[in-house]
Order: sequence, then structure tokens, then C-alpha cells
Amino acid sequence: MLHGSLPTFSAQDNPAAFSPSLLTRFLTKTYLVTFNAWLVFFPSNLSYDWQMGSIPLVETIWDKRNLGSVFLFGGIGSIFITSRITVKVRERILLSVALVVLILPFLPASNLLVTVGFVVAERTLYIP
Repeated sequence: MLHGSLPTFSAQDNPAAFSPSLLTRFLTKTYLVTFNAWLVFFPSNLSYDWQMGSIPLVETIWDKRNLGSVFLFGGIGSIFITSRITVKVRERILLSVALVVLILPFLPASNLLVTVGFVVAERTLYIP
């Protein structure tokens, strides 16, 4: 459909992907993962369109939104470490499968591996 070319996006579609600062891109993308996780567990603030600055960029490490990112990635890391050091093989397998089922379907839409044309899209969150 695209005749062998990649889609092109603008700064309006995904402001974090077009920020000139590497720190701002990193902090905002990690916050967007946290925001997506929050929407999965507490879907009280849904929107059909999350672009054009609806979620402000995280430009400094002192932004309080970074605490959510630290807690989310710390929690996922602690679950991963627990799954690795659990003595029972059955529990290790169960935790590993749970992490894979949680994380793997979200990766293509997370904006971490490839640039996507949206900031947040609930349609990609609830499929898994």
C-alpha cells in the first residue's frame, strides 16, 4: 500500500519523536510507556486522539512524572529478578510467561523500538 516506503510522520503526530534533545525524547518515551500502563489498569481518562501536545513533553529529570516511570520499570525489573531467582521451576515459568504476555504485544506500539504515528492509542493496548 505504501509502495515499499516507510510511513512519514510529523511533529504534530508524535512530538516526542521529533524533539531535538535526546534526554527529552528518552524521558518522554519512558513516561508514555508509564501512561499506557496506567490506562491499562485505570482506563478513566480515554481519548480518541492523543496527539498535538495533549501530553506535554518531559524535558527535565526533575519532572514529577518521572517517578511513575521509575516505579513501573522498577516493578517490572523486580518481577523479572524474582522470576529468575525463584527456586521452583513451575513458578519461574509462570512468571516468565506472564511477563512475555504482558510486554511483547505492547512493544510494537510502545514507540520504543520504532517511531509510530501516535502518542498513545488505546486500540493497541487492549488487544492483548
